[in-house]
Amino acid sequence: MPIPFEKSIKIVARAESLQFYQMNYAIYPEDVGVTTFDGYDSQESRDQLAAAADLFGSAGENQSSMTAPPGAAVRTEKRALSLGAGESVTWFETDEPGRILGLRLTPASAFAGKERDVVIRIFWDDDPQPAVLSPVGDLFGYSWGDPAMRSILAGTASVDDTNYLYFPMPFDQSARIELVSERAIEVHGEVDWTNVPRASDEGRFYALWRRENPTTVGEPFTFLDTEGRGHIVGAVLQAQGFEPAQTGFYLAEDTKLGRRVAIKFFPRKWSRPNVWTDFSARRKPSPRSATPTS
Repeated sequence: MPIPFEKSIKIVARAESLQFYQMNYAIYPEDVGVTTFDGYDSQESRDQLAAAADLFGSAGENQSSMTAPPGAAVRTEKRALSLGAGESVTWFETDEPGRILGLRLTPASAFAGKERDVVIRIFWDDDPQPAVLSPVGDLFGYSWGDPAMRSILAGTASVDDTNYLYFPMPFDQSARIELVSERAIEVHGEVDWTNVPRASDEGRFYALWRRENPTTVGEPFTFLDTEGRGHIVGAVLQAQGFEPAQTGFYLAEDTKLGRRVAIKFFPRKWSRPNVWTDFSARRKPSPRSATPTS
């Protein structure tokens, strides 16, 4: 529930026991007009709340029109994708500037399981190094091999067993999406895109997948280590202890040193984390960060 405030805010919780709390907030520039929360007494406030409820309730629905630039014509390309063991197939390819608005891949159940034997690769602007390199299930938020996430921008729609991703992915000259499979598989893919190219102040979309099995006690597991300007938009962590009730760990705060950012996971017991990190950046990550490890 959005609770705007014009000058300041104070939140107080009283309870016999408080184990966890989470508050997400944003601070706006001084020249942005903000009206203090009125308890939704006005019709305007109720209309805004209804619009927010509709948006948050739309997880799993097509969001391409929301992420498209104003006035952009959205194109949809559909393909039946058939792969044999050890084969790769091009899902989508264009040699003109533009941006991908949405990806849909069905059936989601075709990628279930812990084998991670179908990989997605996405290339921008003739770069030989993929910007996205991840097992399909992990990219769409699977947990231990099963579809698990259903957010507005990424997840799996249980109604039609479809994986979806609606992060904007702008590019300058070209784009190519590939699937690589270690087994025979038949799926259906859809790509929503438009020919509005990447703006000068926009980054590119990258997704990295890494695994350590096992981790080293006391040594940090690095989610992401890169340089340049960027914006982290999401991360998924799966960590399992080798002993019951012994998945102890803590996450370090983001470390910002000049133009470098590092996010680390510190295991306290032997564990095996799998992680993918989404971020947009104006410079591509180093090769060692962009390649999954097993």
